[in-house]
Amino acid sequence: MLFCSFHTPDDYYSQSAENLRSSLNRLGIAHEISKIAKAPGEEWLELCRKKIPFLHSVCERHPNRRIFWIDVDCDLDYLPDFVANFSADIIGFQRGFGHPMRIGYANSARFWEPCFWGINTTPAARSYIRDAHLACETMTLRATDDYFFEEAWRKNADQLTFQVIPSAMLLGRADLPDCGRRPFFYFGVNRHPNGPPDRRPKVTPLARG
Repeated sequence: MLFCSFHTPDDYYSQSAENLRSSLNRLGIAHEISKIAKAPGEEWLELCRKKIPFLHSVCERHPNRRIFWIDVDCDLDYLPDFVANFSADIIGFQRGFGHPMRIGYANSARFWEPCFWGINTTPAARSYIRDAHLACETMTLRATDDYFFEEAWRKNADQLTFQVIPSAMLLGRADLPDCGRRPFFYFGVNRHPNGPPDRRPKVTPLARG
C-alpha cells in the first residue's frame, strides 16, 4: 500500500503536506508526497488536472501495490481495515459525501469524490487509470481532474468492482447517522489565514416521511 499526493510551494499547501506526512508516518503508512512547480499564470484548474498524470505515474511505477490518492490538505485520524485491505478494483467516497440514498446521477454529474481514491493492482483498476490519463492527455478542453476520472469511470464502470466508503466516515459530520465505525477522514482540515473557501461539503438532510 502506498499513499500519494502533491503540493505547490506556497505556505498553505506546503504546511498541509507536512501535516499529512506526519499523520502517515504516525500510522506507519508508506507515502510519496511531491512538491510540484507552479508555472506563471497557471491556475487552480490546471494544477488539479495534474493529479491525473501524477497518479498514473505512481501506479505505473508500483504495479503490485494498492495506491491511494489523498488531496494534500486532507488528513487521516487512522485507516480502517476495510479501506486498507479493500478487495474491489477501486474504493472511494461518493460525490459530495452525500447520504447513501442519494447515490447516483440524479443528484450529481459525477459519481466519485476525487479527494480520496484507492486503486487496486487488478487489470481492471489499472485500465481505469490509464484511460483517465489518456483522456487527460488527448482532450483539449479546460477541466479539473474529476472530469477525466468521470470519463474513465463511464468507460470502464461495467468492468469494475467498486466499494463506496460510507460518508459517515468523514470526521465532523454530525448530520450523518452513526455507521457503527469510528470516522477516520478529514476533508480540507487546514484553513488559510486569508480565508480560502471552506471545502467541506454542504448536505441537506433527507426528509423523513
